[in-house]
Amino acid sequence: MPSSGSPSPRVDAAARGFNDARWLTPAVAVLVVCAIAFPRSATSVFLVPVVAGFAVLATQYRGADVRLSPNGLLLALLAFAAWSLMSAIWSVAPMASMSKPLFLIGGTLGAAVLMALGRKQSDWTLEATARGILLGAAIGGTLVCIETLTDQAIARFVMNLVPSFGAGQTKHVTIADGVVTFISDANINRRTTIVTLLIVPAALLLYLRPQGSARLSGFGLLAAIALTLIAFSAHQSSQAAILLAAVAFGLALLSPLWTRRAIAAAWCVCCLLIVPLVIGLHEAGLQNSQNGLFASARHRVVIWNTTAQLVRYAPLRGIGADATATKTEADELNPNQSAAKTASDGGFRTTTARHAHNVFLQVWYELGAIGALLFAAVGLAAMTLVARAPTAVQPYLLAQFAAVSGMLAFSFSVWQLWFQGAIGLGALAILVALLSTLQSAEHPGSD
Repeated sequence: MPSSGSPSPRVDAAARGFNDARWLTPAVAVLVVCAIAFPRSATSVFLVPVVAGFAVLATQYRGADVRLSPNGLLLALLAFAAWSLMSAIWSVAPMASMSKPLFLIGGTLGAAVLMALGRKQSDWTLEATARGILLGAAIGGTLVCIETLTDQAIARFVMNLVPSFGAGQTKHVTIADGVVTFISDANINRRTTIVTLLIVPAALLLYLRPQGSARLSGFGLLAAIALTLIAFSAHQSSQAAILLAAVAFGLALLSPLWTRRAIAAAWCVCCLLIVPLVIGLHEAGLQNSQNGLFASARHRVVIWNTTAQLVRYAPLRGIGADATATKTEADELNPNQSAAKTASDGGFRTTTARHAHNVFLQVWYELGAIGALLFAAVGLAAMTLVARAPTAVQPYLLAQFAAVSGMLAFSFSVWQLWFQGAIGLGALAILVALLSTLQSAEHPGSD
C-alpha cells in the first residue's frame, strides 16, 4: 500500500519534465547559438524541431490524438507556397522554383504540427524550451555585439588558428603575410539578421516569466544588444527592422487595434503598390543623392527600378519563384543586352542583381499580381491571428511582424533557405511563448 506521502500523478509528470529539462534547455541553447554563429545552419536548426515534431506525431500519436487546427495564416502561407510551386511550370529556373517553395510548405506544416503537439506538452517542457531560447539568444547576441565592436576579432582569431575555416572564402577574407586581417560584412550581416529576429521573441519570453532580478537583467541585456546593433552594426536592414519593431511596440502599447490596422494597411500598400512606389523613388533621383543616402541604399534604388520596369513583361504570373538570378545571368550573356551591361545609373549598373533586395518587389517580378495578392493575404491573416491573442502580448507580436517586414523590405531574397530558417526560428520562439500563455490560461492556479 503506497504511503500517504506518495507523489501525485501531476507531480510525477512535472518531475519527468524537470528531468527532461536537464538536456532540453542546453540542447535548445546550443541550436540557437549555432544558428547565430553559423547563419547558413539556420535552415538545419529550424528543421530539427520540425523533423522531431513529425517523428513524434508518427511514432507516438499517429495523428489520432493530435488535431491540426488550420487557421487563416496557415492556409494563406500554403496558398502562396502552392502558387510559387506552380510557377515552376513556366519558370526559367524550374528546379529552384520547385525546391524553395517545397521548403516553405514543409516548414509551414511543421509549425502547425508543433503547435498541435505543443498543446499536449507539460509546462515544464515549455519552460525548458523557453530557457534554452533565452540562453541561446543571450550568448549569440552578445557574440554578435562583440564581433561588431571589434571588426570580427573572434572570427579572425579562429580563422588564423584554424586556416581551414577560411578556405573557400577568399571573396570575403583579406590575407596579408598568411594572416587574416579583414573579413567582409557578409557573414556578420547574416548573424545580425538572426539576432534581430530573435530580440522580440526573447523579450516576450522574458515578459511571461515571473518578475525578479533575472528577468530585469534579461531585459537589460536585450536592450543593450539592440542599442549596440542600432549604433554600430554595418547591416542597415537590421537597424531599420529594430527601429520599426520599437515603433510598432510603442504604438501598440497605446492602441493595439489601431496599430494592427496601420500595419495591415502598410502591408497591403507594400504588397500591391510596390512597383509604382520604387519607380517613384527612382524618378525622384534618390540614386544620385550621395549626401542623403549611403551607397547600398542608392544601389537598391537602381536595382528596384530595374526590376520594377521588367514586371510589365509578365505582370500576372511572373517569371517563376527564385528565377531572378537565372534570368539576370541569361540576359547578361545575351548579346542583345550589351547596352544594359554597360549602362550606369547613379554610378551603379542597371541590373536586377541576384534578387531584388525587396521581397515585395521580388514577389511581383517572380510571381506576378497573383503572387502579390496571395502575399498580401498572408499579412492580413497574421493580423487576424494577432487580434485573437491576449491583449498583453499583442505589442510583442506586432513588433515582431514589423521587424520581419522591415527585413523583407530591404534585405535578402525570400527564397534563401537560411533566411526562411531565421524567420522560422523567431516564429517558433513566439510559438513557445503563446503555448505558455495557453498553459497558464488552462491552469491559472498552477505553480
